[in-house]
Amino acid sequence: MPLPGRGRCLQSARGYVAWATQLLQVQCDDVVAAELRAALAELHNLVGWVAHDLDDHDMARRHLTQSLVLARQTDSLPLLANTLYRLGRVSLHQEQPAEALQLFGLGQLAAQQAGCHASVGILHANSAWAYALLGADHQVVDSLTRARRELDQADLDTAPAWTHFALTEADVHGISAVVYSALARHREHVRYVDRAAEHSHQAVRLRRPQDRRSFIFDTISVATASILAGDLATAGEYGMKAVGLVADGMRSARVNDRLNALWELAAPQAAREPALAALGNRIAELQAV
Repeated sequence: MPLPGRGRCLQSARGYVAWATQLLQVQCDDVVAAELRAALAELHNLVGWVAHDLDDHDMARRHLTQSLVLARQTDSLPLLANTLYRLGRVSLHQEQPAEALQLFGLGQLAAQQAGCHASVGILHANSAWAYALLGADHQVVDSLTRARRELDQADLDTAPAWTHFALTEADVHGISAVVYSALARHREHVRYVDRAAEHSHQAVRLRRPQDRRSFIFDTISVATASILAGDLATAGEYGMKAVGLVADGMRSARVNDRLNALWELAAPQAAREPALAALGNRIAELQAV
């Protein structure tokens, strides 16, 4: 599915990064030089994250790595934590959970040194996701417990802006649903599907109308947990809800990837449930646009 609007924004931002990088050659005092590097690190971070959302993960890694270099030069611990989190998310997306764990661990150190409970909590939650992909259930439960403890201590007034998305009850349930669904896909851990279903339904119930993309992710989580639990009718119902929202104008490569992962799980069951067969057709139609 093409993403022309965001693609143009990314191209424009990359051009601005190239222009701003030239300013590093300008002679100025140390304070101004540090401020310039910090601003450029933020810009590289933003470009990298947008590239990740557009499925250009090589570009994402290049810009996020450059952000990391500049953040280290300016001793910006909050930005270091953020960039390591985002690099870890790229690794998760590329199915490299061991690498993601290393990056999240480094991010936790930076966040702890910065005294930022919100950042530490987010990094623990995403470590749980990596452990789930590895099938390490005890570490999953421990990481989610640590994440909840840190997020409960976070102060919205002082937490970095990028962490605010994680400080809602809906998002705590949302990430927990994703983690437990990933864990339940391991045959020996299928018992965790009940937790995945519970958290995903709670996330859907608590989402605010403006959190549209997160709501789509949550409906996909309900469908995923339902397939794993053998409730194919509910899986078809929520999968079609997600597709309907995407068709109504939500353009995101990451949403498309989640839908593809859902269909990969649903396809072997489609002959048993008409709603799942219809879901496969709708996903194919969307991606043909």
